[in-house]
Amino acid sequence: MFVGAFPNLNATNTPGGFTYPIVPRRTGDAGLGNALIPATLDGNTADTWVNWAILNEGPGLTPQGWESRLYIDDGFWASFALGPNNGPASYQAVNVGPTTIEGGRHSMTSYADYNGAVLESNESDNAWTGQYVWSPLLRP
Repeated sequence: MFVGAFPNLNATNTPGGFTYPIVPRRTGDAGLGNALIPATLDGNTADTWVNWAILNEGPGLTPQGWESRLYIDDGFWASFALGPNNGPASYQAVNVGPTTIEGGRHSMTSYADYNGAVLESNESDNAWTGQYVWSPLLRP
């Protein structure tokens, strides 16, 4: 039987020091609470590092096995999983990469509780999508 309050994992929250909930960068020097988007992103070069954050708004703790996933253009790219008893806090994946992304516009989607392992007080804020542009656009 459940006793206590439900947690709420939120993918739509932008933590202090981040530009957005997902921040691609040209360098792997971001830190917790410090991931600002650069003026340009380099396409066709292995220098994209990705940072994303999930907020447990609380008040409850999370169970074992919840997973946050990041997708680039609808394709799975990376994830992080945490154990039980994660309380209210911002959980951040920083400097994941590097990877090569083609020049052009791409979407990135963060799923807070990808596998639906957490019974939450609000299930409607578990995904956030942003679009970003890498240059130059090269056509075959």
